[in-house]
Amino acid sequence: MFSILFPVCCLLSRYSLASDEIQKLISEQLSPKYIPKLIDSQISVTMGLRNILSVNEKEGTFTANVFYMMTFFVENLSWNVSDFNACFAEMKHGEIWEPDITITNLVSIENLSFSKIIVGSNGTVATTKIMTITTNCAYDMTEYPFDVQTCYINVGNMIKRQESSYGLIGYYGGLRSNEYINNAQWELVDFNISTRCLGDYIRSCSEDEISSSNNSFWKDIQYSVYLKRDPMFQIYTFIAPFLIISCLTPLVYLLPPETGERASLAITINLSYMVNFLLMGSIIPASSTSYPLLGYNFLFAALISALSTIVNSILLAVYFYDHKTQPNSFIQIYVCNKISYWLLARKQLGENSNEDPPNVVHTQWQILCLTIDRLMFMLLLGFIWVLCITTLRVL
Repeated sequence: MFSILFPVCCLLSRYSLASDEIQKLISEQLSPKYIPKLIDSQISVTMGLRNILSVNEKEGTFTANVFYMMTFFVENLSWNVSDFNACFAEMKHGEIWEPDITITNLVSIENLSFSKIIVGSNGTVATTKIMTITTNCAYDMTEYPFDVQTCYINVGNMIKRQESSYGLIGYYGGLRSNEYINNAQWELVDFNISTRCLGDYIRSCSEDEISSSNNSFWKDIQYSVYLKRDPMFQIYTFIAPFLIISCLTPLVYLLPPETGERASLAITINLSYMVNFLLMGSIIPASSTSYPLLGYNFLFAALISALSTIVNSILLAVYFYDHKTQPNSFIQIYVCNKISYWLLARKQLGENSNEDPPNVVHTQWQILCLTIDRLMFMLLLGFIWVLCITTLRVL
């Protein structure tokens, strides 16, 4: 209403900026020392979103460039446009009274590119600002990186809340479509407004309470910004390397022990998991309330890889140890004879054996180790299958 009323007034009267007499009159009626009487005891707040600059999950902040306008009507503040050759006056901050309305969850204000106080001839006072604000935002990282986050911009009275003689009415300023710039990583899903009644507890205001000037409770205007993450960067950075590394874990048991590279490959895979953990930890906030489901997959895979490295080290030690006694009869019959035959462990030992004639005791232990190698390979293949399924369900 304010943005339409003043241009029409100025076109009809052919006058615009106020004289010194009008500014003096306004300074007397709106002295910073006193709280004026407002028409309907209401202050209107309008906020529009121009663009989203950054979303910082690590620090728990949200930065955006917004259009902000606060409007109210003052009694006994009017003049005849034709008498004073002016339909509005532009005032400076500090010269007149301004309501103590601000963004209550504000962290900082930067780049205040535009700020004006306009007083109209009908008693309308409007404060208009274009600014970059940073507010607190609590992020839920459970579905990271396929998450939808909700950040709030709360506008309210910081002091004298219950003693305030005026109420708040919020208006939806919408998106500045001709100026809005899409964020490369976040898609704006929705931007809406709600009014909260703050008393003994926080609740949504009814329609009657929104327009009421009852001071038994105070009101808070909440602008909600719904953001959806573009997950492609996280897929290429975290998920794809994680699945590739997981697929390499069973291959440790396909390498012949004689190569001497099995232990180094297992340790390298473990280090790769640790690097993935460090990368995720550099992005995710240190909060125990919402840990990503994907992070549990990472943790489970790293644990399995660590256990696999321990088993691999034990098998290598047994394989190259100079044994004096054979395994017990149960192991010889069922593992070294039957299971090793089914898993082709004996064939692999025959291809890799350099002993002539072979040491029977040592050969039995080597067959046992190679059989366990094949069993571990099959077990880890099943683990990779389960891991891929659970990861895809998270996606």
